[in-house]
This record gives sequence, structure tokens and C-alpha cells, in this order.
Amino acid sequence: MPLSKTLGTCALGAVLSASFLATPPMARAQLTPPDTLLPTAGTKEVGVAANYSFNGDKPYAVQGSYGVFIAPTVEFGGVAAISGASHSTTASSVGAFADYYFASGADNPLLPYLGVFAGYSHVHDDSASVGAQGGVKYFFNPSI
Repeated sequence: MPLSKTLGTCALGAVLSASFLATPPMARAQLTPPDTLLPTAGTKEVGVAANYSFNGDKPYAVQGSYGVFIAPTVEFGGVAAISGASHSTTASSVGAFADYYFASGADNPLLPYLGVFAGYSHVHDDSASVGAQGGVKYFFNPSI
């Protein structure tokens, strides 16, 4: 084999070996501690919900939300929604929320929370609202 082919083969082998050694194995993701599933400061949450009914007046609703964890236990965000039906006035609303999460242990990805929200809506007249909210979130992995 010519020297150039031998050097090329050795170089390619060295690059592939280095990239294989530098890449963590696929099973490594399964071995990470469960506490890595909990949010950290800077974690962003995006939510989208929609519904539509083919029956009757064909009501629909679309809602989107965006939140940012400023700490593992505190999230601030905003919500916007639009809803209506084929023979009614469209309603729209915007609002903001702040949620406090109660850490349920490093080995448990369940996050119960309590929060407050404030919003503005428009149907026929403008109105404002404030209220409390609560629930539980479950993190399947660092992205979901």
C-alpha cells in the first residue's frame, strides 16, 4: 500500500478513535442522577394548548405560554389566549404569572407549585383578573 494511503488510513483511524472516546456512550443519559431532571435557573418552559369542536357552534380556543425559571423553585412568565365560536364574538386575553415550586426531593421529578396570575381580557368589554393557581409538573427528561 502506498505511504499516502497508509498515512491517510492511520489519520482517519485516529480521528474516529478520538471522536469515539470523546463521545459519551448512549447509556450514559440513563445513568444521570434524577436531580438533573429538575429545572435550573435559566430553564425555559413553552406551552401550547388548543381545542376545537366540530359540533354545534364550532367553538375553538388556542393558548400559549412562556416561562423562565429564575431559580429552581421560582418561575415567571406570560400567557396569551384567543377563543370563540362561529356565531359569537372572539375573546382574547393576555396575562402574567409567578409560580413557586416545592422541591420534592432530588430523586423525584414531581414539582408541586402554587402561584399567582394577573391578566386582561377583551370580549365585549375589557376586564382584568387576578387569582391563584396550583398544580404539579413532571419532568420526563431535561427537555420535556
